[in-house]
Amino acid sequence: MLDSLCDEHTRAILITNPSNPCGSNFSKDHLNNILSIADKHKIPIIADEIYGHMTWSSPFVPLASISNSVPIITLSGLSKRFLLPGWRVGWLALHDPLGVAEGIREGMIVWQNRFFGPSSITQAALPAILATSSEYFDAVTAKVEKNAQIVHGGTLFIPGLYTNEAAGALYMLIRIQPGAFDLRDDVEFCTALYREEAVFVLPGLCFGAPGYFRVVLGAPAEVMEDVMQRLSVFCDRHRV
Repeated sequence: MLDSLCDEHTRAILITNPSNPCGSNFSKDHLNNILSIADKHKIPIIADEIYGHMTWSSPFVPLASISNSVPIITLSGLSKRFLLPGWRVGWLALHDPLGVAEGIREGMIVWQNRFFGPSSITQAALPAILATSSEYFDAVTAKVEKNAQIVHGGTLFIPGLYTNEAAGALYMLIRIQPGAFDLRDDVEFCTALYREEAVFVLPGLCFGAPGYFRVVLGAPAEVMEDVMQRLSVFCDRHRV
């Protein structure tokens, strides 16, 4: 399908991996398939990898590390993996193995000269932050993985809901079986869940995925267990 969508008007392919809102982590083979399509149509890829390395069931593969021809613009920052969302520190990195993206590089330089970036204080702290030990990231990832297991395991016992096991990032997307509840759509489902059980999730409509809702895996495990209990009670109350 991606191949069929590319034409003379296509300027880039945008990939978010690991994924918000799905919690997926693309395999190396899958990424290579996307690269082959980009190479065929001679278009660059914008790789949003803000959740890079926040994976557990399989390793994260940076797209630029496997591209031998396609220009890759990688987006990343401190807000997710480093848990510093308020610092607003992010960056772009251009991978151009064949030297065909000089126009993109020049455009990025012009853009950065017009854009007010993070303060000098946060920039000065960046080298020390980037040198954070792997033990810290392992601990964070282990907590997110545990929450993913709690949500997936709990969903298995709630008729009318379905989700795949998450493999990375901070989210899971849960499908609402059509006609399973006395609620019209995902927006009404999420609104009622908040009002009745004080559980806040986002409707899939926000992500172009109506009929789903997104769960954030950032709370403590005991809170996530309570969330699943409340979700189960809520679904029982509204099941048709």
